[in-house]
Amino acid sequence: MDNDFGNDLITISDEEGNDYTLELIDSIEVDGTVYLASLPADMNEDDEDFGILILEVVGDDELAAIEDEDLLEELYDMFMERLFEDDEDFDDDEEDGEDDGEDLDGEDSSENGLSDEDSDESNG
Repeated sequence: MDNDFGNDLITISDEEGNDYTLELIDSIEVDGTVYLASLPADMNEDDEDFGILILEVVGDDELAAIEDEDLLEELYDMFMERLFEDDEDFDDDEEDGEDDGEDLDGEDSSENGLSDEDSDESNG
């Protein structure tokens, strides 16, 4: 997954054969299962479907959508905490219950079209 230019990119295919390029931003292990957080590499940030995508690693070469909404929300919170642990503004907004202006929450990340289907990792 390492790229000589610094980004970790993977290409996944959904059940319909559509390919998507994702930039891996973090991974965590919870109860022996590895989860990946990624962003669409080929999508404009202004697109309404742009957001973090969290997938479960299943086996050596397969990724799967997370069906459990509670687990997805828990994982999202864990990734956000890790990604923004040094960002004081993020911590202050979370404590105040304020939104940081981003429309990235666990529900939105499951609505980006990729997480509704199981995805297979492929070399690309």
